[in-house]
Amino acid sequence: MTNELAHKARKVVAIEFDEELYEKLKNKFQSNNKVDIIYGDILNYTPRIPSYCVFSNIPFNITSEILNKFLSDKKNEKMFLIMQYEPFIKYAGNPYGAETLRSMLYKPFFDMDLKYRFDPSDFKPAPQARIVLASFERKQFPDVKKEEEKLYKDFLAYIYTNKGETFFAKIKTLFSSNQIKRVWGQIKIDKTTKISEVPYESILKVFKLFFLYGTDANKQLVVNSFNNMNKQNNKLQKNHRNNSKAKSWNSNRKRKPYHRNNV
Repeated sequence: MTNELAHKARKVVAIEFDEELYEKLKNKFQSNNKVDIIYGDILNYTPRIPSYCVFSNIPFNITSEILNKFLSDKKNEKMFLIMQYEPFIKYAGNPYGAETLRSMLYKPFFDMDLKYRFDPSDFKPAPQARIVLASFERKQFPDVKKEEEKLYKDFLAYIYTNKGETFFAKIKTLFSSNQIKRVWGQIKIDKTTKISEVPYESILKVFKLFFLYGTDANKQLVVNSFNNMNKQNNKLQKNHRNNSKAKSWNSNRKRKPYHRNNV
């Protein structure tokens, strides 16, 4: 992959976590001034250049960490990732699957496409999971403006974590009674519709109306919802990791330490 990219790109920076493979790559490309080989963890590496593209066969066990890191970096112009199909549809949403909080978070800023479906025989050993080549290309004109971004994230976090079975129940507290009637008349969705069934365009329209006409008091309801949601998720993940480590230690004290796959 590094070799092919070196023929196409002006500059290739390859991050390798496996020390043995790092040495092999370093020796192979030592005379090629278009390629820099760096030993390290991709999650701890941030390109210090105005813009870049990512091309990687990512470790499946840290898919969400990689996607969240690079989709949140405004210097990232586009990504081509060899990844599992299931995580891809969670980030891409429609037309590949139902919209999710993750797809709604990044869809205003990226066009996400499935470029290629691999056959299991393309890999050795053949994987059980479905593997695809996916692209994430930054939109030239994002659907959410810079001044709207923070409120948009808080708005999404609030409606996805708010009580209620339906989309209407989740958003009705953010508008006055007259406003919610007008909002509902514009998006033309049944009041029994669940949030997972609401099109991206409708949620975007509701947010735009909230941004323009929501009162300061109602906007205060959603403030810090995104950060609070992340803190809660991080706490749950930490507890899960601690419980998993305890179980592993009790079941097999001779188990080798965890080692991440290569990027």
